[in-house]
Amino acid sequence: MLARHFSRKWRPMTPGEKQFYKTQVTSQLALKVSDQSKIRHFIEILKEQVIGLHLQSDGEKLSIRNGSPIVYNFSNNITSLKEGCKTVGIMSNADMDKSVGFLGYNDNQIVLSVNHLCADGGYFLDLVKLLSGTIQPMKERPNIPICCEELFENDIKKVGSQDVEVLSVDSKLTRITFPSPRKVDPNILISNDNLVLPISSLSFFDNHTKKLHGLTENLWASSVLTAMAFNHKFNEKVGVSTCLSLRPYLTDPHKFNNGLDITNCYASISALAQITKNTKVSDMASQMKQNFNRRVLNGAGFAYFNAMREQWDLPHVPGAGCEVSSIGHLRLMPPIEDAYMTCHFTAKNFDNIFTMMTFSVETPKRNDLTIQVRHADYMLTPQDTVKLIASLQHALTKLDTRKTVGEALLELSEVQKKA
Repeated sequence: MLARHFSRKWRPMTPGEKQFYKTQVTSQLALKVSDQSKIRHFIEILKEQVIGLHLQSDGEKLSIRNGSPIVYNFSNNITSLKEGCKTVGIMSNADMDKSVGFLGYNDNQIVLSVNHLCADGGYFLDLVKLLSGTIQPMKERPNIPICCEELFENDIKKVGSQDVEVLSVDSKLTRITFPSPRKVDPNILISNDNLVLPISSLSFFDNHTKKLHGLTENLWASSVLTAMAFNHKFNEKVGVSTCLSLRPYLTDPHKFNNGLDITNCYASISALAQITKNTKVSDMASQMKQNFNRRVLNGAGFAYFNAMREQWDLPHVPGAGCEVSSIGHLRLMPPIEDAYMTCHFTAKNFDNIFTMMTFSVETPKRNDLTIQVRHADYMLTPQDTVKLIASLQHALTKLDTRKTVGEALLELSEVQKKA
């Protein structure tokens, strides 16, 4: 497998990769760099190391592209990392048929923009480590990245599809519902709204140890409570789709250049719970974590790929399903001063989601958690979004998890009403 990995000039795309390409789902990493002389140095490293910059696709196969990576220079008036991502996204629209990935830069930031089929959050974490000098570069860049279906071929065959369902058709998920059908515009971009919270402001931050306890399950609980409060409806069965990195399941990561030639390596699994209004919020979160861990042990991470192949084109379940994607922690040192990650895509095939993507950024000056809320604009009005974000912030920073679910719903309903 590894020999093919380095020598082959093309390979067929998997069903998931085809969907990412078809819908132009683009993952982006932006870095603010204080030393202008390092900008060019970092660009040269990324040009050499990022496989997606050297690939193109026709929608059916991945192949090596001719020529140097596509690099854009944009205005120095753009200082926001979010705006830098947006700018490179717009600039690359005309070149999507020429490359899978793109670079952009000005005098204070670098933006890497790669189709999701060749970049995920775990990959971006490794690239930041590479630029920071904490992991070594690849000695030889593979022609084509290995896909999960190759890496875990035997595991995927062994588990079947179990009871795993992809987000768009999973009826077990808690969904934000709407009073009337919304008009679908498949060409509109999914909106990204950012909530940035100091780590120390989170209710599950331990002031003594200076550590977070239970970030993921608290994000799950906040998501389902916010959705139920918004719907004005209690559900006995709740669930959130969440992303699972499969990198820890690699038998020998060192074979794969410290992970730098594994560009997309995750699955989506639901975390479920059955509750009453008298269930404590903390117990609901624990139940979801136990359910998730049990499903992982039973191979749900591998079953996801079978489910995706079988279910992708099935009719979508009404409403926007709750999803949480926790990327991880970025510890930055000069000359890298700040980092930002996002994902932009059209609503086609992704219209019925309410996603919380999170990542934390630690620098010598701050330590923040960014919660990026994604949704289709025609699914939620601007006022809806304000209510939901206010509710999430309250749930993560002020809600006492010893309260019952019923009490929490009343509290969050009031927060949404006042927002």
